Amino acid sequence: MPGKNHQSSRWMVKRLNASALLGILLLSMAGVICPGCSPPPKVEPHTEPESPAVDFASMALIPAGVTARGSGTGERSSIPAFLLDRFEVTVGEFRRFVRETGHTAAHPQAQILWHELFLHDLHATHPMVYVSFPDAEAYALWANKRLPTEVEWEWAAAGSRRVRYPWGYSFHRNRCNTLELGVRHTTRVGTFESGRSQDGCYDLCGNVWEWTASDFLDYPLRDDGALRGWAVRGRVIKGGGYNTLRDNAVSQNFSLEEDANFNGWLGFRCAKNVDADVVARILTMIEEDTVATRVFAAELLSGLPADVSSRKLVETLKDPSPQVVAAAYEGLIRVCQEENARLLVTRQMTISGIETDRFPGLLQIEEQDQAGEQADLNLDGDPDMGGHLIDPDLLIPLEGEVIPTESEEGI
Repeated sequence: MPGKNHQSSRWMVKRLNASALLGILLLSMAGVICPGCSPPPKVEPHTEPESPAVDFASMALIPAGVTARGSGTGERSSIPAFLLDRFEVTVGEFRRFVRETGHTAAHPQAQILWHELFLHDLHATHPMVYVSFPDAEAYALWANKRLPTEVEWEWAAAGSRRVRYPWGYSFHRNRCNTLELGVRHTTRVGTFESGRSQDGCYDLCGNVWEWTASDFLDYPLRDDGALRGWAVRGRVIKGGGYNTLRDNAVSQNFSLEEDANFNGWLGFRCAKNVDADVVARILTMIEEDTVATRVFAAELLSGLPADVSSRKLVETLKDPSPQVVAAAYEGLIRVCQEENARLLVTRQMTISGIETDRFPGLLQIEEQDQAGEQADLNLDGDPDMGGHLIDPDLLIPLEGEVIPTESEEGI
C-alpha cells in the first residue's frame, strides 16, 4: 500500500500568516486601509437540500440477508435491506458538491489534485479519487445518504452464494478494471456491463478501492494476530482498483486506509436506509400503467422482507401482463428463500384464491437454488481458476478506454 500522507510541519509560519491576514481584514473593516470601503457581504451558510425521491436508476435495492464477512467463518450478521449506489461517485458529482457547499480538502495537495480533475470534462464520468474518509462522509451527508458498512458492501458484491467476484466464481479480465486488463488508470463508471452484481451494481471489483464506514479496529474480533495492536484510526476499504491483481480484488478481500489518507486509486459510493418512503415509492410503481415500470417494481419488491413484500407480490400474480406475472413469480421465489417465508407466501396465495399448482417453482426452492448454482459454475468454469495469477506484463496495454471483447480475453 502506498505511503501515508502527512500534514505540513510548518505550522508556525501558517499561524503567523493567518494572524497577519486577520489584522489586515480588521483594519480594512475599520476604514484604516480602505477609507469608504464597506464591510464584505455576509455569506449565508449552506443549507442541506431537501431529501429527494429515491432514484432507483442510480441506486440498487440490496435485499436483506444473513452473512459473515471475510472467509465466512466468523460471527454472522443480519443485514436489513438497503440501497446502494449502482456506480462509484464520479468526478462530476463531487465537483457539484464542492461548488454548492464550498467544501475544501483538509490537505492542500488534495485540493490541487481536485482542481486538476475538475478542469477536464473527460474526467467527469470517472470515479472521484484523492478523497479522504471525511471528504467521502461529507459528500454522503450532503446527498442525504451515508457510506456503506463493510458487511453491507461485501453482501452486495458476493450475495448469499458468497461468489468471489460480483458476476460469479471465476475471473474474467474484461468484466472489471484490474491490472489484468492493462489499462492502468480509471475507466468510466459502468463500463463493464457483464461485470455487474446480481442486484445491478457496477465496479464492485476493480476501478478504484472504496471507503466503507467500518472502523478497522473491529478486526481483532477475527482473532487475526497480525491485526492486533493497530493504533491508528483507519477504515476498511473494499473492491480493489486498476492497480490491483485479481486475487486482491475478490469480494471477500479488504485493506486499510487511515481516515486522512487520499490516493489516486481510492474512491467511494454511498448507501441509504430503506425507510417507509422507499417502500411506499415501490408500492406506487407497481400500480402504474407502464409494464416496464411494474416489472421493475416487482423486482424491487423481491428485495424487501417477506412480511413487507409477499402480499403485494402475490396480488401481482393476477396482473394482466405476462411479463409482470413472471417478474412477480421470480420475486416470490427469491422471497421464499427467507426463513419461514414460504408458509407466509402460500397462505397469501390461498387468501387471494391463487392455486399454488400454477407456480410449482415455489415448492421447489432448494432444488432450483442448487441447479442455479451449478449452472453458474458451468458458465464461469472452475471456481478455483481465480487463484492463478496472470503476469500483467504479458498483456498488451490498451490505449485509452478501448475494452477488448469477451472473445478476445483469452482467459
